[in-house]
Amino acid sequence: MNPSDVHARLTTALAGRYRLERELGAGGMATVYLAHDERHHRRVAIKVLHPELSAVLGTERFLKEIELTAGLQHPHILPLFDSGSADGLVFYVMPFVDGETLRARLERERQLPIADAVRIAQDVASALDYAHKRGVVHRDVKPENILLHDGRPMVADFGIALAVKEAGGQRMTQTGLSLGTPQYMAPEQAMGEKTVDARADVFALGVVTYEMLAGEPPFTGPTMQAIVAKVLASEPVPLTELRKSVPEHVWEAVATALENLPADRHASAERFAAALSDSTAVPRHVSGARVASARASRPSAARRALPWIGGLAAGLLIGAVIAKGRERGTASAADPNAQPIRFLVTAPDSLELQAVCCGLMMLLSPDGRTLVYQARPVVTDSVAPAQPQQLVVRDLGSLTSTVLPGTVGATSMSVSPDGQQVAFVAKQRLYRTPLRGGAVTEVVQLPTGFVSGSTWLSNDRILVTVGTAIYSADVQSSQLSTFLKADSLERQPVGPSAVDGGHGMLFSYSGPERVPSVHWLPTGSTTPRRLMPGATPTYVPAWRRLLVNRTGALLAFPFDPVTGDTTGPAVKVADGNVLRSPILAHAEYAVAPNGTLVLARRESDGAAGEWTPNSSITMRRNGVNTPIVIPSNGAFVLGSASFSHDGNRLIMPSRSGFDGWRVVMQDLQRGVTQTVTGDDYGRLPAFTARDDSIVYLSREPLTFSVRPSDGSGSAVALPALTNWSTVNEISMNGDWIAVSGTAAVGATSADIGVFRRSVGGPVQPYAHTAAREEAPAISPDGHWLAYSANVSGVDQVYVSPFPTPTSRTAVSGNGGRLPVWSGDGRTLYYVDAKNAFIGLPFSTGADGTAALGAARTIFNRGYVRNWTISPDGTRMIFIDTAQLLRLLGLEVVLNLQPGP
Repeated sequence: MNPSDVHARLTTALAGRYRLERELGAGGMATVYLAHDERHHRRVAIKVLHPELSAVLGTERFLKEIELTAGLQHPHILPLFDSGSADGLVFYVMPFVDGETLRARLERERQLPIADAVRIAQDVASALDYAHKRGVVHRDVKPENILLHDGRPMVADFGIALAVKEAGGQRMTQTGLSLGTPQYMAPEQAMGEKTVDARADVFALGVVTYEMLAGEPPFTGPTMQAIVAKVLASEPVPLTELRKSVPEHVWEAVATALENLPADRHASAERFAAALSDSTAVPRHVSGARVASARASRPSAARRALPWIGGLAAGLLIGAVIAKGRERGTASAADPNAQPIRFLVTAPDSLELQAVCCGLMMLLSPDGRTLVYQARPVVTDSVAPAQPQQLVVRDLGSLTSTVLPGTVGATSMSVSPDGQQVAFVAKQRLYRTPLRGGAVTEVVQLPTGFVSGSTWLSNDRILVTVGTAIYSADVQSSQLSTFLKADSLERQPVGPSAVDGGHGMLFSYSGPERVPSVHWLPTGSTTPRRLMPGATPTYVPAWRRLLVNRTGALLAFPFDPVTGDTTGPAVKVADGNVLRSPILAHAEYAVAPNGTLVLARRESDGAAGEWTPNSSITMRRNGVNTPIVIPSNGAFVLGSASFSHDGNRLIMPSRSGFDGWRVVMQDLQRGVTQTVTGDDYGRLPAFTARDDSIVYLSREPLTFSVRPSDGSGSAVALPALTNWSTVNEISMNGDWIAVSGTAAVGATSADIGVFRRSVGGPVQPYAHTAAREEAPAISPDGHWLAYSANVSGVDQVYVSPFPTPTSRTAVSGNGGRLPVWSGDGRTLYYVDAKNAFIGLPFSTGADGTAALGAARTIFNRGYVRNWTISPDGTRMIFIDTAQLLRLLGLEVVLNLQPGP
C-alpha cells in the first residue's frame, strides 16, 4: 500500500483523537508519525504497523499481547500511552521524544566516547533488568530503538517484537517478514528457539555496546544468513585491539555478553551493567597481543556451540559448508579436518513434528540442502481431535519452513533424483508435487496393504513397499508393476533404498519374529541376499559406507556398491538418540549422498531412543489420564493390551531392541509387573475365561500357546495354523479365537478368520473379501463379531453374527476402527475418523438383528494405535501417541566423516 494512502486512512480514522502532523520515519515493521493528542494536548509518536504485517497478525491477538507491556514504568523506558485498530491499521502511541536515536548519533559520530558508551549501556541495562524482573523480554534491542533525550537513553518498543511473534510469528515466517534485527539477535533467537529469555537481550545490548565503542557491530554481512553464520562460527575482534583506550574490564564485560551459549553470558542485565564498571574483574577473554595465539588454541564459537545449535536458522552455517559440497558435487566428502557441526531443526510454532509408523518421517534432497519432514497442526484444545500430518519443506540455508499444500496425510516420501519433486503416499495413492510447491499429481492407485517406504529411481520410476511386496510405479505412464515379492508372506520388506550407480538396491526384511535384517538385491536379480541383522540401510557415497540401524545405534560399514559386500568393521555414527519404530524397526534418520545427516531426537531420553517410553501406556479413569509404569529394564511396550475378566490384571506384549516379543503382566492393584512368557517369544496375549491361563502367539509360522498366567509351568502349543501366514490381531471368547492377518493361499489383503483353540487349524475364513478387514472383537455373549473394513475405501466398523457371518451391519458413520466391547456387551466402542472415542449402545433385536442406539463421543485423544476397556467399563487403556511420538527436534549433522 502507498504510504500516502496509509497516512490518509489513518488521518480519517483517528480524527478527534489524534491529529497527524508528519511522518518521522519508517522501519521494517512500522511507520512512525508525529501527532497531536487532542484530548491531552500533547505531542505523541504514533507507530503504525505496515498493512502487510497487520494482515497476518490478527489485530485482537496483537493488541492483547501488547497490553502486557503497558504497565512498565521506568526512567529509561519509553511508556506506551495507547494502542488500537483504525480502519484495519494496527497502531500504538508513545510519547514524542525531542531528541535523536542512538542510530542517528552513531551515524554522525561513528564511535562514542568511552564514558558515554558505558553510561548509555548501563542505563539501558537498568531498563532491561526492570522489565526482565517483570517477565518482559524486549527481543529487539538495537540503536534504532534507543532514543536519546539530553544524552540519556530511553528504550522504545518494549515487548513489541514478542507481541508480534505471539500474535502471528509463524505466519510472518511464512510470508518472509523478519522478527528482530540480524546484527543484534542472539543465536538462540535467530534460530527460532521457542523459549528466549533475558539473556537474549543481554547479547543484543552487548552488540550495541560493542558498536558504540568500535564503530560497527561485531558481526556483519550482506545477508541475514551471512551475519548469523558469523555469529555461530567466528569470534569478535577484541575491542582492545580495535581501540586501545578501551579498558580490559569493559572488553571483558562486552565479550561475556557476546557469548554464544546463554549460560556463558551475564546472568542478568544488572550484572552486565556492574561488570562494565568492575575494573577488578579477572579477564577470561584474551585481547591485544595474546589474541593470535589464543585463537589458534581456542575452539571456535561454532565448536563451542555444538550441543545446542538449532531452530529456524539451522542452515546458516551450511551456507559455506554445503556450498563447498555443491561445488565439488553432491557426493563429495566432508573436509576430513573439519569438525562436525550439529544443530536442531524444530517445527514452526503452529506445527509439531510427527512420526508415523508408515515409512520414514523425513528425507533430504540429493544435494543435502533441503529437508522434507512430517508435521501436524498443534491442537491446544484437550478435547479437539488431532490433525493429520502434512509435509513441510525447509531449505537448510534459509530461516523459513514452508508447508507443502495438498500433502495432508502424507507418508512414505521420496525425492526425485533432480531434487525438484517429492513423492508421497496418502489414502493408498501415490502422488507427486514440486518440492517448492505447486500442483499435486496422482501417479497411481496402490494395492491395499501396509505402506512402508518408497524411493525414486533415476529411470523415473518410484518403488513403493506395500504389504509383502515392492511395486514399481512409472511416473509418466502411471503403470504399476510388481518389482519384488517376498519369498514368504510372513516377511515384509521395508524401505527400499537405491544405491548410486545402479548396481543394486538395499532394503530390510522383517523376519519370523519381526527381527529385521538388511538385504542386497543386485540389479536385474529377483533374489535378495541377506547381508546382516539391522534395518533402514542406506549407502552414503561420500563416506563409501553403508549406514544401518542396529539396536538403537547407527553403524557405518565400509561397503562395495558394485558387489554389495561389506569390506570392514563398522564405525558407530549415532547411539541412543535415534527415534526407532518398534513396528518396522526402522530408524528415523535421513542422509544425503554428500553425508549430511538428520536424526530424529526424542524430547526425553528413552530406551535407546525408541518410540514408546512407559509413559505412553495410559490409563483413563473418571476423565483423568494416568501413565502406567512398566518397569521392564529398558524394554518398551506396544501392542494389544488385555484385561483379566476381574479387571485386576493387564497383559501386553513387550519388546526391547531387536529382541523378540515377550508377554508382560501388571497387577493393577499392587503395581507389580512380571514377564509371563520368560524367554519365550510371545505376542497378542489374551486371558482365558477363568483368568488362570493366557493364550498368545508363541512363534511364527503361526502357533499359539497356552500357559499359566502366573508364569509358572510350561507352555502348551496349540496345533499350528498351517493355512495362515501372518496374524496381526486376535480376539478370544471361550474356545473361539478370531484372527486378522494374511491367509497363506488366496490372500487379497488383511482378512479375518476364526478357529477353535481346542481343535486348532485350519483357520476358517470369516471376512475374506478384496477389502482390508481387521481388528476383530468377539462380543461377550459370543453371538457377534465387530471388526473394521475399508469396503468403501474408508475404514468403517461393522458387526456380523458369530461364528457364521450371515449378514453385515455398518456401525460407524464417520469412519471407524479398533472396535472394543464393554464387559456386558451393551456398548460397542470404537475410534472414529477424527480419532475420537465413540460409545454406541448395542443390543440384539427380537428378530436377531443388531439394534443400535445413538452414538456419543467419550473423548478425543489424537491417533491411538491400540486400546482396550476394563470389563466394568470404568477404565480405558491406550497407547498415548501424544507421549509416544513427542520429539525434541531433528538434529542435523554436517561435516561428519565416519572413519577413513
